[in-house]
Amino acid sequence: MPVDAATPDGTTALHVAAAAHYAERIVPVLLEAGADPARVRADGATAASIAASLGRGDVGALLRAP
Repeated sequence: MPVDAATPDGTTALHVAAAAHYAERIVPVLLEAGADPARVRADGATAASIAASLGRGDVGALLRAP
């Protein structure tokens, strides 16, 4: 299955991981595998905006890193 496979509303594994308790461990793995941090769900959310809404600045920084 492609790393950026999405549900009908556009949710990818990276969106889910950004909200997870273990995000700081799984987000880098998904990014290394080629996940696109700019993917937007139908509601306009990105993985970074999900992390920010949960107060996870550390995860947001991972998603914005070059």
